[in-house]
Amino acid sequence: MAGGQGIGGMATLPVNVFETPGGLMVVAPMPGIGSDDISLMVTEDSLVLESTQRGPGQDDRTYLQHEWSYGPYSRTLPLPMPVSAATANATLSNGVLTVSLLRAAKTEAGPITLHSMGPAHGQAVGHAGHNRPA
Repeated sequence: MAGGQGIGGMATLPVNVFETPGGLMVVAPMPGIGSDDISLMVTEDSLVLESTQRGPGQDDRTYLQHEWSYGPYSRTLPLPMPVSAATANATLSNGVLTVSLLRAAKTEAGPITLHSMGPAHGQAVGHAGHNRPA
């Protein structure tokens, strides 16, 4: 797609979703988007990733090649297993969003707090890699 635009002017957001020993991991590139501009939510049966547009004036440029965008992004991913929003870990580092969701007996819906990491830190924040609290 030219300009990375999807339906309704939303940018196409590619994702990698894979199973981990404790649940799921979702990774998505979000170039030019700040952590304050991203919303993450677990619903009964899906993970919703949304962001607002950054980089004012992007549409005013005469592009010779335009393969990625600054949002807005919106993507709803079906959950293949029950997970907990309360124990989720989400970080944004170097323009890459990483969401770790722990398996649960029943899906616990709710918003996910996003932690912003400095460049190249790669620190674990929150519940990633930890057993679910009792």
